Amino acid sequence: MLLAGLLLVALSLVAGAAVARFPPTYTLGLAGLGGAVAVARWNRGVLAGGLVLLVLNGVPFVNTRPASVPGTGANVFSDLAFLALVVLLACCAHDRIRNKEQDRIAVLSIVWAVCYLAWWSLKILAGSPGIPFAPAVQYGREFMYFSLFLPLALLGLRRRRHLVGFATSLAVGAALFSIGQIVEQLAHTQLTWLFHVEKLADFEGVARIYAPMNDLLIAAFPMAFAAMLLAPKSWRRRAMFLTALTGFANALTFTRAVYVSELLALALISVVWAAGSGWRPRRIRHAFSLGLAAIVVAVSIAAAGASATTSVGASSPIQTVVARAELGFSNVQGNSGTFGQRLRHAHRELEVLGGNWIGGLGFLNPSYHYVDGLIAGSIRDSDLGSLNILMTMGLVGLLLAYMPPLAGLGYLLRRRRGFIQYGGAMYLTAALVGSVTLDTISSVSGLLVLGSMLALCLNYTALDTVTTAQTPKRAS
Repeated sequence: MLLAGLLLVALSLVAGAAVARFPPTYTLGLAGLGGAVAVARWNRGVLAGGLVLLVLNGVPFVNTRPASVPGTGANVFSDLAFLALVVLLACCAHDRIRNKEQDRIAVLSIVWAVCYLAWWSLKILAGSPGIPFAPAVQYGREFMYFSLFLPLALLGLRRRRHLVGFATSLAVGAALFSIGQIVEQLAHTQLTWLFHVEKLADFEGVARIYAPMNDLLIAAFPMAFAAMLLAPKSWRRRAMFLTALTGFANALTFTRAVYVSELLALALISVVWAAGSGWRPRRIRHAFSLGLAAIVVAVSIAAAGASATTSVGASSPIQTVVARAELGFSNVQGNSGTFGQRLRHAHRELEVLGGNWIGGLGFLNPSYHYVDGLIAGSIRDSDLGSLNILMTMGLVGLLLAYMPPLAGLGYLLRRRRGFIQYGGAMYLTAALVGSVTLDTISSVSGLLVLGSMLALCLNYTALDTVTTAQTPKRAS
């Protein structure tokens, strides 16, 4: 105790002298670096999760995207955070943790990454006519990020405690963002210190929030739901709290593609998991039945009260969500509203693509190649999902981009054991379905979340696979 007290006094004196002599920015930066090193020595997964949150601009008090470049989302602070994440994972990859199943997955990811990065580089160097190297890279940097991040995450995060620390960091970030979003939307109180918003819109008097962390919510909800049902009992109460938070926050994004993709994924994967005998399928069957009944009751109550509240101009959050969903159905039926606009934009982009289906048009940064008739003159549109990949890298790039989530989904479906596989399969299904209109596989935030979930679910499943395979040998 005496030694600890003396050490604390010494550190306080050193910190005071540093603050008095050097600018606060340098002192805080040095302190942050020291804290990061300490966290990395304690649990590298926690630090990796924190850096992912930094890139997603999901750390309270720290805004890494104060001056995003229109049309690209590029920002030097988030790029530096990603660079730090890559360096951390590369250093962790040198710690040779042997696991045959994890090694096999990592080798496959490296082969895929080499092919994807080679095609991306070819499009940058020779397939983007008239675009200088740096603007072309900036315009399509998220694809390079993903090809670097996924294999490094699979190599660097292998131990169970590192994976749990990684998941815990992301879960805490998702919970804080959900709280901030819900409070701001319902209490109309700005919590800029707690969570960061890139754009605001209005829907029936409720703020619609656009932020990179929305992509993490798409992953956090199914993972929390799966943990609530199938995780060890000590985890379930916290998982229930996170499920309620992220589910409500997801609903309040008013993104109809998220509604469809999340509900469809939950239904499809739950049907697959509910087949068979045992307590896990039985629990899923019961939860699925109760969930359907709750949704029907909530929608019925909201629909019944909608007419009563319209006259006074007030509505509950559930009624607002139902109104958003109903508007989506009417838009689809009449090819009107935002749905009709997206169809027209997609048709115009395909006209611009012409016969370049195989290789795409390259990374035509609109600052150097402005296309009349397209939004901001850009061949990329975040509202058109995977069409962004087709326009830039063609069918070759599109096939390469879909390989990791499809392969990951197949791997988890063949190993239906616990909540990690159940939640991971739901998320990957939602990401694949939503990618038609959402940028889940064509944006920095979407690809970073996708890579994080693949590394977490595949490496954790591989640990369980080895343990299961070894158990009979030890028993014999």
